[in-house]
Amino acid sequence: MDVYHNGNFRGGSRGSRLAPVPIQRTFLWEKQEILVPAVYVGPAGAVLDVCARIPVEDMAAFLKKWPRERRLALAAPEDYEQVDADNPGSQDFLVEMSLDGTPLNADDFPIVEYTLTPLVAGFTPWSVNNWTLDAGVSLLEQDGVLYYLLDTQNIEMFADRTVYMAFYQGTLPDRDTFTMAEDGTIAFAGGVEGPHALFTLPLDEGKADPAAVEQFMDDSGFDQEWFFG
Repeated sequence: MDVYHNGNFRGGSRGSRLAPVPIQRTFLWEKQEILVPAVYVGPAGAVLDVCARIPVEDMAAFLKKWPRERRLALAAPEDYEQVDADNPGSQDFLVEMSLDGTPLNADDFPIVEYTLTPLVAGFTPWSVNNWTLDAGVSLLEQDGVLYYLLDTQNIEMFADRTVYMAFYQGTLPDRDTFTMAEDGTIAFAGGVEGPHALFTLPLDEGKADPAAVEQFMDDSGFDQEWFFG
């Protein structure tokens, strides 16, 4: 699904297209199950996808009380308010990004002290990262949400492998921060402190480019052991 900043589901002005970051997490809110499939981000802002599980009997009761014909015939403001109050799908959310209950701001995560970098399974973390991918990064704070805008070489060339996005306190990825298992899986090393997270990116495997990966390795000047451990 394509999501746009300042756009809507009925067409019209779409604004800036946002990039999806899969979440796929559920939680209970006032005894109601809520699913957050993804958050969509970009320089223009962010959109949070929120889905609520509504019991079938609750929606059936609402539709019985307020059939389509009756809802289309509404005229008085108080009728609209009553429909909204009766509708089990009518929810109001106020979303605020926080860490341990404290709203985030740019002073808490200065760029020089934190790193957001792609990593690739099967390649050592110190061989494929922001520094070897010629990345540039900027930080944007808006309404209590921090956006790290990252520009790197096209990482889709690694799409036939698991590609991670890592966030942690520190700079160059090293053996004290990450481990790589025999199957190439990357994880944070034990004892890593401070805020840190590791996500996988949903890349299209069909866009993998082994020839570009070989060229990337050749251009680096490093030997095979540097890349594969």
